[in-house]
Amino acid sequence: MTPLQAELQRAGQDLGLEIVVPYNLDVPGGVHIHAIALLPQLGAQKGMIIVSHFEDLQGAAIQLVDDGYGYSVLDDPSPSDVYDLHSYIDMFSEWGWGATSETRPDWMK
Repeated sequence: MTPLQAELQRAGQDLGLEIVVPYNLDVPGGVHIHAIALLPQLGAQKGMIIVSHFEDLQGAAIQLVDDGYGYSVLDDPSPSDVYDLHSYIDMFSEWGWGATSETRPDWMK
């Protein structure tokens, strides 16, 4: 597990979010995306896919959005970084609440 995956899981636990680590997705056209994680409740109807490089989307970014996903490119935290839940709250709030069948949590701005 990467440091980013560990932090995403921790933030998910702290905020009551589902996190799928790792997440693999086959996109029409034979593209296989190996993502760091999927946050199914955030960003878009089918959730937010997290990759470490834009190239990891293999040219399928538009297809992902058309299929109901959002995506974000995030770096691993550096070893000197300290876990900051408020930064995750800010980022997740910017992505927005995508789970139409669930009530938006109070922590989301």
